[in-house]
Amino acid sequence: MIGELIPSTRRLLPSSLRSLLGPRYTLPVCVFVLIMCSGRFLLEQNHKIHDNDDQLLIQHILANQESELSRRLSYMLSSTYLLAQEVARSQGNFIHFDVFADTLLQRMEGISNLQLAPDGVIAQIYPMAGNEAAIGHDILNDDMRKDEARVAVRDRELTLAGPFELLQGGTAVIGRNPVFMLQANGDEKFWGFTSALILLEDLIGGSGLNALASTKYVYELSRVLPETGLKSVFAGSGNTVGVDMQSIEIMVPNGSWILEIGLREHVHPSFYSASLLGVIFLALLLAALTRRVVDEPETLRRKVAAQTQDLHRLAYFDALTGLPNRHHFNERLRTGLQHIGESNNGIALLLLDLDHFKEVNDSLGHDMGDNLLRETGKRLSSILPDEATLARLGGDEFTVIVIAEDFTVVAEQIAIDIIESIAQPFDLQGNVAHVSASIGVASASKPNTDPVELLKRADQAMYEVKRTGRSGFIHYSETIQQQIALRSSLANDLRHAVHASELQLLYQPIVSSVSGGVEKAEALLRWHHPVRGTICPAVFIPLAEEVGLIHELGDWVFNEASRQVTQWRQSYNNRFQISVNVSPMQFMSGGHVKRWISSANATDFEPGSILVEITEGLLLDNDRNYIQLLTSLKEAGIQIALDDFGTGYSSLSYLKMLDIDYLKIDRSFVKGLTAESLDFVLCQAIVSIAKSMNFYVVAEGVETQEQEKLLCDLGCHYLQGYLYTKPISACEFEQKFFISSPGNSLPGKAA
Repeated sequence: MIGELIPSTRRLLPSSLRSLLGPRYTLPVCVFVLIMCSGRFLLEQNHKIHDNDDQLLIQHILANQESELSRRLSYMLSSTYLLAQEVARSQGNFIHFDVFADTLLQRMEGISNLQLAPDGVIAQIYPMAGNEAAIGHDILNDDMRKDEARVAVRDRELTLAGPFELLQGGTAVIGRNPVFMLQANGDEKFWGFTSALILLEDLIGGSGLNALASTKYVYELSRVLPETGLKSVFAGSGNTVGVDMQSIEIMVPNGSWILEIGLREHVHPSFYSASLLGVIFLALLLAALTRRVVDEPETLRRKVAAQTQDLHRLAYFDALTGLPNRHHFNERLRTGLQHIGESNNGIALLLLDLDHFKEVNDSLGHDMGDNLLRETGKRLSSILPDEATLARLGGDEFTVIVIAEDFTVVAEQIAIDIIESIAQPFDLQGNVAHVSASIGVASASKPNTDPVELLKRADQAMYEVKRTGRSGFIHYSETIQQQIALRSSLANDLRHAVHASELQLLYQPIVSSVSGGVEKAEALLRWHHPVRGTICPAVFIPLAEEVGLIHELGDWVFNEASRQVTQWRQSYNNRFQISVNVSPMQFMSGGHVKRWISSANATDFEPGSILVEITEGLLLDNDRNYIQLLTSLKEAGIQIALDDFGTGYSSLSYLKMLDIDYLKIDRSFVKGLTAESLDFVLCQAIVSIAKSMNFYVVAEGVETQEQEKLLCDLGCHYLQGYLYTKPISACEFEQKFFISSPGNSLPGKAA
């Protein structure tokens, strides 16, 4: 090609110049002119391509950042709706605001504090530290805030105030959600605001903007001031003068923000110096430039194709696992829902969350956690059918979209396969990790189904799996929604149960195998609901743990049992003992258990009058704080029993660490106890272990005289069960075992 162009280029030179230069120099000059012209043209094309690539990349980055900022802001502001629901449920008397707000702040990262403002006056803030000056602030009459606050009340919609500078430093926005209460006459009355303060640093920090700014990009986040119409920049990464910025509008409550991103500098190769060297080194320059002219179009094409592929991968695929990301998932779900009406197909959505993933991160480090996520993606990809679409939403959450005629059957089989696959151990560079999968399934057969609502249903089903024990799957149904509403209603009723005298302790005797006397009793909590009747502890105890009421219930049980044992010791048996059950969650906070210890040390508490029953699960945590709390209980004169022994995973090494007084054989070993049964061998082994470690043994669930005799023959110290009586009230217990049975022995048995 060059050989064809050079003769024609020589003819472009004037004949006088050709004769002056002579044939020796004419060709180099022609080549120089040709290469310079071609090089200039290619430089211009290269510059345009780079500019187009940069513009396209920035557009994709803007779209991703707009989506991420909108999602994070909406997620954080959703806390105001949750607060508003609780205010409405409590009819404005939100007495557990701090507990509820603490739970929200733990689950929703990035929120600085939560506020309640009845009648527009800030009355409660969590956390309070550093925010005391805001208490009593009248939002509706604040010259700087009243306009936005009144708009919120007028439109009955969430508004976003700010950004504004905080007195303690930093910039923040605050979402205010007006709350209206239904009156007796059917009208709604403005109650006040639920608010969430969000630091811009936390909002922007999680979106990736700051990481973007550490490279060659600059950004500005601004809004137009409604009172002046002027642009106000409230966040940015540096000087943007002379930078070609692109922008996108981010819709926020009652307004919008403008995000602008640009490149700090454009660096393109220059060929002008090379052209000067070409005059001197004509042969070398000719070879190099000729090669470049030939190769440049293909090089540029490959570069554009590679950058386009990178942009597509960045926009639609997760960088860690290589799976489709949230954006890709949303598009696929929306498209799938639009087309299911065109055939007999339906769509099923599986939302998967890894159980115990946090423990892997905490124990092995985040690098191993990332490896676990990658390996999880590979396992899921290997077992899913062709018609399924796998995506990673973020964190340890994955989704699977199934479109098929028998979508429900296919989804359930996929869920079973996933659970079995994830349950297999993960080898993380020599470290073995065990996790499981909790899966929520939601399905739709109509094309007008809202994708957001479908994902919400799958999420509710998934959390129902986690609540009921993890490692399984549940298909969303109206029953789940009803259960959620029922738990919410019961939780509200449980908050008032203590003060409404709806709680009662029943007592079951613990009999000495030596004397036959009733020397102890286990206190068992019951809830007598005014409408629903007696509610089983298996229902309301997990609910109390879930909503943070277990500490209040535990305090009530401890105080009531302490009062009762003191009365019975003074009146009947000065060595009588009552045992109470303690939830592992009470040890997690530690504060309530410490109050028991302080109460015991500060009063005339008699050592040995109270025994605390813990479960084997508490030992598995191997937490020094738990061990210290148990030691402090012992020092305060409160004895310790290990309940349901043999059903968990505790080992002798755990038992050696703790100064335990009693082992309680679980009723599952006593139920089928005969002289020839395996349960007999197990009970014999437990009694032998306990005696060798100087523990007393209590057998639960004794229902027959044969079981009683066998356990006594084994040397079991104490017996408990329906053979003696079911749990009864304090009055019945006192009448049956203290008044009617002198010497504190069982009726019909010798003391």
